[in-house]
Amino acid sequence: MSELTSEGVILSVGAFYNSHQTNEYLFICPHCSRINGLSRYASLHEFVGEMFKDELCGGWWVVSEVAAPSIESIGQLCNEFSKKYKRLYLNGEG
Repeated sequence: MSELTSEGVILSVGAFYNSHQTNEYLFICPHCSRINGLSRYASLHEFVGEMFKDELCGGWWVVSEVAAPSIESIGQLCNEFSKKYKRLYLNGEG
């Protein structure tokens, strides 16, 4: 799912890592590929449909209807970050 606003495209985030150490749902920003966090003050499903703005890159994203803590470890999250960052860098977008 993506929508267009006056500020750009709103991209969907569906894969999260449930970090018990930081009390956040960690994910990769779909715009800049930076690891970001969403406070765990509520269940992940209570965030579905809510829009957020990345404070670093300014990109907007929304929690997907199929959002789930599907990333099983911090290592897996870092591997996904590395793959996305390399892809951006090689395409000249990073």
